[in-house]
Amino acid sequence: MTSKSRVERRVLEVRAKYGVIDRPFNKADFFRICEAENISLIHPDRMPEIRVPFVVPQILGFMFHYDGSSAIYLKCFWFKRFRLDVAFHELGHYFLDHKGMTLSKAFQESRNGPVESEADLFASLATSRGK
Repeated sequence: MTSKSRVERRVLEVRAKYGVIDRPFNKADFFRICEAENISLIHPDRMPEIRVPFVVPQILGFMFHYDGSSAIYLKCFWFKRFRLDVAFHELGHYFLDHKGMTLSKAFQESRNGPVESEADLFASLATSRGK
């Protein structure tokens, strides 16, 4: 199975699980999915507390594991403009089982590397019309 077909299949599974078949996922869906999947949303003020070296201004989001569960940092969430593409990119990492991705590992991989490309595709498919 190709990477693209794996991502497409996973998006369809998530759509079916959350009953979002014939429309794009939206902001409310993002929060509902995070709650159902027990994914914590981390405020930027807590980043130093959890010892994630988040000093790179161009990073808009990051998926990581904290306190035994998954967590997402979304810089854009805490400002007026919510970036749905960034939110679902990070959920893509979760649903595509991109485990073990640390901040330093993310920077070592090219922005166009396979893990980031899969998460981008997940976000694109999730935030466009379902099949």
